Amino acid sequence: MLVVPQNINPPLRLLAVIPKHLHREADFIVQAPGRDLWLAGVKWAEPTVQVAVPEVSAKTHFDYHSARRKQTLMNRPLPGWSRYVAGAYLRLQEDGLNVPGLSVFAISDEPAGPGFAFGLGMAFVMAACLLTDYNINDMEIRLMVESIRREYVEG
Repeated sequence: MLVVPQNINPPLRLLAVIPKHLHREADFIVQAPGRDLWLAGVKWAEPTVQVAVPEVSAKTHFDYHSARRKQTLMNRPLPGWSRYVAGAYLRLQEDGLNVPGLSVFAISDEPAGPGFAFGLGMAFVMAACLLTDYNINDMEIRLMVESIRREYVEG
C-alpha cells in the first residue's frame, strides 16, 4: 500500500522513474519540508538502508553498525551527501523507533551540496516517522536534522 502524506503532489518525473529504481510500486513518497526534494522507497526485510540519487548516479548502502562508524557496508567512508540520512537512521533507532530496512531514492532540483544533503536528511526523517506512525511536525524535523548536522555530520 502506498503511503503518501496529505497535501503533496509528487512530480511526474518522480512517478515515472519509480519502477526503474525500485523495481516495484513505492511503499511511500514524501517531500522534504520546504524543499523541492522528493524521496520514494520501499520497505524490505533486511535491516539496512540503501540510498540512491539517480540524477548524479550516486548510491550507498549501510546498516546501524556501519553508520555508527560512518562507513558503508563495504567498509568505505559514507559519501558526504548520505551522512544526514545515516545520522537520522541512527538517531531514530536510538530514540526507540523501529525503522524498517529501506531502499530509497531521491530526486530534486536542488544542486548537490550541503543544502541537498540536509533536505535529504529531512525527507528521510519524514519517511521513517510516517512508516512507524510517529507524529512529528516540520519544525521538529528541521531541529532534529540540525542536531544531526552538529553531532553526526560535523562531529
